[in-house]
Amino acid sequence: DNEYAEYEAKLKEKLNLINDALSYAQCEEMSAEDIKERYSAYCASCGRPATRLYVQNSVKEAVAMALKTAAAYGGNPLIYIGGSTFVVSEAVPCF
Repeated sequence: DNEYAEYEAKLKEKLNLINDALSYAQCEEMSAEDIKERYSAYCASCGRPATRLYVQNSVKEAVAMALKTAAAYGGNPLIYIGGSTFVVSEAVPCF
């Protein structure tokens, strides 16, 4: 009985560690407008300009807007697409 109780206690401890780790991995879903507001607030708090901040509802729309904006500069401008692999993979078919 004592051996089982020790095993059960260790198992519960490990499960709590896993649950704690999972809570850090979860994130809330945010709209593009929420992200813009949070980023703008961050920029204001550290004195960083946020004058060229654009919000789109999808990666496809963002790429189209970036291409249109870059075309206004002429030449062959570079468009950097960063973020997660999922974001980048959504952008690839746009080219």
